[in-house]
Amino acid sequence: MSWQPNPATYQEILRLLSQSQVGVNVIQKSLHQQLDALAKTQADFCLYLCEILVKGQSVDSDVRQVAGLDLKNVVHDRITQLHPDVVNYIKQAILPAVGDELRDIRSTAGTVIATVAGAVGFARWPELLTFLMGCLNSNKNFIEGAFNALLKLAENNPQSFDDASIGSPLNALIPKLIPFFSHEDPIFREYSITIAKQFLLLLPNALLVNFPAYINALLLPRAGAGASCAMDPSVDVRRRVLQSLTLMVVSKPDLLAPFYTQVIGYIALMLRDAEEDVAMEACEFIAALSEKPELCRQLIRPVLNQNPPSDFIPLILKHMEYSAIDVTLMNENDEHVQDRPTDLPPVINEGHLGGAAAGQHLDDEAGGDEEDEEDEEDDDDEAEEQGEAEWTLRKSAGAALDSLASAFGAELIPHVLPHLDAKLNSPEWPSREAAILALGAIAKSMDPAAPPAAGAAGAAGGLDAFLPQIVPWLVVMLDIYMDVCVVYIVPWLVVMLSDPKALIRSITCWTIGRYAGWIVSRLPQENHFQAVLGGVMQRILDSTKKVQAAACSTFSVLVEAAGVHAVPYLGPIIENLNLAQQRYQQRNLIRIYDALTAVVEVVGPAIRQPALEQALMTPLSARLSASKPDDRSVFPLMWAINSVAQAMGPDFAPWALPIIQHALGMVQNTLALKMVAKQAGAEIPDKDFIASPLDLVAGIVEALKEPCVPLLAQTNIMALLQEAVKDDIPPIRQSGFGLLGDLAQYCYDFMAPHIGGLFQAPWRVQQRTQKRGMMKIGWSKKHVCNNAVWALGHVALKARNQLAPAIPQIVEALLPIINVERKDGKVPRQYRPLLQNASITLGALAIGNAPEMGPSLTRFSRHWIGQLATLHDDPEKADAFRGLCALIRTHPAAIFPEVPFILAAISTWAAPPEDLRADLNTILGGIKTQLGAQWPQFYGSLPQDVRDRLLKNFQYQ
Repeated sequence: MSWQPNPATYQEILRLLSQSQVGVNVIQKSLHQQLDALAKTQADFCLYLCEILVKGQSVDSDVRQVAGLDLKNVVHDRITQLHPDVVNYIKQAILPAVGDELRDIRSTAGTVIATVAGAVGFARWPELLTFLMGCLNSNKNFIEGAFNALLKLAENNPQSFDDASIGSPLNALIPKLIPFFSHEDPIFREYSITIAKQFLLLLPNALLVNFPAYINALLLPRAGAGASCAMDPSVDVRRRVLQSLTLMVVSKPDLLAPFYTQVIGYIALMLRDAEEDVAMEACEFIAALSEKPELCRQLIRPVLNQNPPSDFIPLILKHMEYSAIDVTLMNENDEHVQDRPTDLPPVINEGHLGGAAAGQHLDDEAGGDEEDEEDEEDDDDEAEEQGEAEWTLRKSAGAALDSLASAFGAELIPHVLPHLDAKLNSPEWPSREAAILALGAIAKSMDPAAPPAAGAAGAAGGLDAFLPQIVPWLVVMLDIYMDVCVVYIVPWLVVMLSDPKALIRSITCWTIGRYAGWIVSRLPQENHFQAVLGGVMQRILDSTKKVQAAACSTFSVLVEAAGVHAVPYLGPIIENLNLAQQRYQQRNLIRIYDALTAVVEVVGPAIRQPALEQALMTPLSARLSASKPDDRSVFPLMWAINSVAQAMGPDFAPWALPIIQHALGMVQNTLALKMVAKQAGAEIPDKDFIASPLDLVAGIVEALKEPCVPLLAQTNIMALLQEAVKDDIPPIRQSGFGLLGDLAQYCYDFMAPHIGGLFQAPWRVQQRTQKRGMMKIGWSKKHVCNNAVWALGHVALKARNQLAPAIPQIVEALLPIINVERKDGKVPRQYRPLLQNASITLGALAIGNAPEMGPSLTRFSRHWIGQLATLHDDPEKADAFRGLCALIRTHPAAIFPEVPFILAAISTWAAPPEDLRADLNTILGGIKTQLGAQWPQFYGSLPQDVRDRLLKNFQYQ
């Protein structure tokens, strides 16, 4: 393609790019809008950007960079709309910029190259990798530019380098990279090691074939150059070597087997490195190695048992101390300092999910058939609790010690505690603080209730032998006096009795949270809980925000561990949290709401005492009434009120009406603002100002049930709900259908006249599902589908055969869900809650509409019945099976081929309701009669577990 820029257009775009750097938001916005308009209307706009980036040597480098970044954005967002000739021109024109005189331009060119390649693929740009690898034989600028582009390409899609359809270019790249490990330029050494590192998790054949050369180049001294890469004078090179070793441990540690001794010695050496970034990577290696406990013990045990003792553990403990800079930046007694907007965390409303999906907010990436991984408690992340976003050496060292504790169990204790004793007696408070952090980090090895690490040597009783000394000391760190402390007092206790350092008070809270299970397990024989709870509550009222945050988090952990043991302390707890509400800034106020939620969810109906309810609800309702229309901190408050309503149940009635009216007022106001904004082309209000209030109303309906109707009658809830279920934003529809489902359960007669308008939207949702393919839908729409299906099921239970005219349409909408694609006969994990709700809804529909469902029965019966077998015994399962019984009675011939699946599903019932048991027994008898002489052979063909359950639960054989 031959192209020449129009000078006037070139100058105009150059002017816009130059002025877009003006530091005035209004001007920037206007200029970017003009550039965006050009991108949409000027077919060769990208070519002007490319021209400025690549050939604009006379243009300011900042403007050239902006041109490149705008080019990258246009390619990323609109490559399918660009003419193929334009894309091909960019692919040819951008390559020379890899060797530009300016490093920033070389880097920007690499970004554009990676974006274009990510969009078109290497197969449609075959010359790219050949060109970049050829640049490695060129001058310094081209080498660095090529490395920059190769790294970005490898970071984005390492698999594509090993694509056999394009000749597996990695086979040529790896041998080119390894010699650069010993290049005189440290930048090239770092680039080459980092690029190779991108392939370590994949371990393609190209890397395995060259692995001896690769690992030798990393670890062995360079010929004629002295030090190896591992001992490189460049900090960045040493970091990349450590990262590479960590990835090898993660992907295939056996590759390192010949070098195990050398590697562990190297890690121990790097723990001593004066550069914090290097020591941090050594800690990361230890944490990764600990994920393979047997190998970890094999390699680390000799280090721990060295004579004289090594400094392995002391170095990790030393790295857990706050740095001087951290201490300088720490604020104390800052509770009166207003939070900055940047201090406030994002408030994420996961939304109300009904039925089988309740509480299951699964990750978009979740898939396959793996079991859910064990959730990590928030209290395990001391950094997160204390508002420290940056990953530091202190946190990395703490994570390494935590991981070692998991791998070694009680065997680690004697290697750690002697060093802690010295640090706890240190006159330097950072050492004492780090020791307390370490006590929390090794909690896993010290917990007597935890199973011993397989293969780990035991230490009698684990931490159980040490905790009576540790827990009272931790209590003292919280400024609590306990007579029992005298029994266990140690020399440093006097110094620590009333520690003035906020950081020590903060970390002590966190460490107590790590031992919450042990503290509660000693109830009622040893009541450490009362003293610890009191101390943590005092720290909730601390004058330092950091301590407040840590105390709130630990309080929640303690209460959740205590369960009903917390009930006697509800009065002081609520009084304490109310005082905190009056003192806290917005960030920590969210933590107070979380703490209140933890309390009411743990104690449940025990909160139903007039004095407690009054004390709990008065400040919450007042704060909600006083909230500003644009205050996002109101969402956690609403979630807390929702939890309180669930616990209070019918006792919530006196507070319900004003809260419902306030919530629906927010919905109405936001819907109006949304309409105005859309008409003006302006930014629409946050969806949560509709979704969260709807979720709150749903929670109140669930708490009050039918007595809620007179309150709802005083509002315009049904008109607002009709708007919500038709909204163009999925989370709003999700919350709308969630509320609809609760109304159908508890206030059906009130909402029945509006069903026609409310249930126009679900069919559109489901029809979009069918057209696009179930497996393609984003999670937000899955949640909408889930709640729509769940709500429909509750409507079906009440409406019965009033839905008969719509049954063909309803079943048609449910078919793509119930028949979702299976892998090896199993449903991907993220679809299970939706399928469970769909199976329950089909059963609910069948109760009153079995005749109408007959024509579609064979299209869903097998998958539906198979899904029924996965349900837990509860009222919703009972309703689904009542629908199954109705369909069997009405269409026996159509459903008879599914008898093996019917029997498997029935066998899962341990204790069905009596009316359902009678129906199931009738069906079981009918099947046996129908099969007649064939019964023994048929019965013998059933899986043994099905026969065992039928015999046990129904005496059926």
